[in-house]
Order: sequence, then structure tokens, then C-alpha cells
Amino acid sequence: MIEYRSGAGSSGCNLPCSSSSREYKILPRPPPPKKECSQLPNLLQLRAGEALDVLKNTLARHPYDRDVLTALISYEIEAAQFSTALEYAERLVELEPDNAEVAAFVERLRRRTR
Repeated sequence: MIEYRSGAGSSGCNLPCSSSSREYKILPRPPPPKKECSQLPNLLQLRAGEALDVLKNTLARHPYDRDVLTALISYEIEAAQFSTALEYAERLVELEPDNAEVAAFVERLRRRTR
């Protein structure tokens, strides 16, 4: 990390000034994360799994909810589950048959699942 400080005659602001005496110094690396922080990815995965369960349960009750479908598509693409994402995306086409953007997105997913 690099810190910038303007010279002794500056007004005290942290922005670069026209002063000719500027100082740049390399700061030490921050300490490694505490043990609790190293468990954060596992917690996030757990929370993502819970969120996915909630979305799937919501979709069971509201099978054509655009927001839920969009969120599920995002999760499935992130997990490289393109065929499942395609199933959800095809429901969007049913909701918006005249939407060229949705149709193009579905076509890209179809090509990816082949």
C-alpha cells in the first residue's frame, strides 16, 4: 500500500497540492486475517446455500416470479450449472415472449449447455 502526504507547508488536506515537497512511502502489509475471518468463505457458502433454498421454495409457490427466476439464474450460472440456469431462463421467455434481450440470453445459455 502506498501513502501520500503533501509537504510541510500544505493546508492539511489529503489531496495532492502544488507544494514541491511531497512524500510517498510504502506502508507495511496489513496483518494476516484473524482466524474468525478465515472462516468467512465457509460462512458465505453456507449463507448462499440457505439463500438458494429460500429462492427455490419461493419459486415453488410463485413459479413465474421474475425476480426469483433472475436470482436463481444468477446463482446457477455462478455455480456453472448452465442447464439448470437455462430451465429458469426459459420460464422468463414464457413471461416475456416479445423481449428480444431475454430471448438472446436464453440462446447464449443454450449454446453453452451443448
